[in-house]
Amino acid sequence: SPLFSVGLITWSNVNLYHINDLFVMQLTAGEKCCFVDLLSNAPQDPVWFISHWWGTPFHDSLSMLNFHSEQRGVSLQTPYWMCTFANNQHDLQELDTDDLLL
Repeated sequence: SPLFSVGLITWSNVNLYHINDLFVMQLTAGEKCCFVDLLSNAPQDPVWFISHWWGTPFHDSLSMLNFHSEQRGVSLQTPYWMCTFANNQHDLQELDTDDLLL
């Protein structure tokens, strides 16, 4: 397992800072794109927006998403918008606007 400033990264302590640095940025480096662009061959309009702290253990975030989908009765194919995967982490300039809907 990789070492990070918190020491050994495990399933119980991995968070989105780790996932972004160790996976998202690495896997998208060649294309300089968002992670979703690597996985999808068509636009995916989100049904749900996730607001969260990147430092939350990722397994807790997944548990909350599973709970939400069960409570709402949504399929596992329902798109959720999570910034780590939906934004282009190589170029966050698109977020520097007064109105993101423009």
